[in-house]
Amino acid sequence: MFTSSQIDLLEPDQVSKMIDSMSLVDYHDICTSGGRGYRYIPSRWDVSSPVKLGSVRAFLTTTYEKSIELAFTTAPPKSDSTPSWYCNNSLIMENGWTRVHSDMDLTHTNHSIYAVYSLATEWLSQANYIFSCLNVTLNRQRAVLVDFIWYDVILRHQDNISQGFLFLCPATDLRMDDGTMLQQLDSVAYWSLDPTGIERLSAEDAKDLGFPTIELKITAWGRSFNGRVYDGLREFHQAKGFNPDSQDVARHLGYPLYEVSSIIDPQFAFNGEYHSNDEDSITVSSGKIPNTHDIFSF
Repeated sequence: MFTSSQIDLLEPDQVSKMIDSMSLVDYHDICTSGGRGYRYIPSRWDVSSPVKLGSVRAFLTTTYEKSIELAFTTAPPKSDSTPSWYCNNSLIMENGWTRVHSDMDLTHTNHSIYAVYSLATEWLSQANYIFSCLNVTLNRQRAVLVDFIWYDVILRHQDNISQGFLFLCPATDLRMDDGTMLQQLDSVAYWSLDPTGIERLSAEDAKDLGFPTIELKITAWGRSFNGRVYDGLREFHQAKGFNPDSQDVARHLGYPLYEVSSIIDPQFAFNGEYHSNDEDSITVSSGKIPNTHDIFSF
């Protein structure tokens, strides 16, 4: 297995042998693991608007709300482990909900946290196809993959907490069928005097009974790959016999397929041309992406 640094140091004939010996999956893993020439830029945003895990977005500012969706997939994310809430002394009920007794230490630094990884290798397997569908050579590091979501259920500190139970929805339910993350507080967490959780307390009743106020904070993280990653993918896929402007690699590997966002006018379809370009400028082959100047010229 070669590292990205080793690949940079190889002679041309060695690169050819490397391509022959390395699998698609191995190469994609190198691209996502960082290293010289294969870096990505992490970003984070506190979000209040709907956030779609696995979407690829262009950012007008540093806020998620000002970003524009370029592409998406509704397929489930790939997780390194089974999604779960991270909190001590909790019980997972038969219905999948997590129950936490109120006499546990809930009001300091041990908040309930949920995180899930998404579709980095899946995106890279077909990123050049999406760029081609947009009919534009982007300043490609500005295309950000939303690949990590952090849920924080915050219980504000107070003394003399009443006896009862905090219920947290099944972690797998936080991601809805269309890829959007659940953000309604009453669907994520609630208080109850009932150990089964059937009888829910409203936020007002819970406060009157002496339970801490529940706050929900959602943080989205993304990664942005530099142009060398996408150029390398193009060359590697082509050397392996695939059309880099297609989704053939993704299909070959059984990955979910990305789609161009509905905000992009479909009349600007790929015309078969690809223009390699310096990452500090933007080339449009024909047609325009809506608001191209606003999105990519900052």
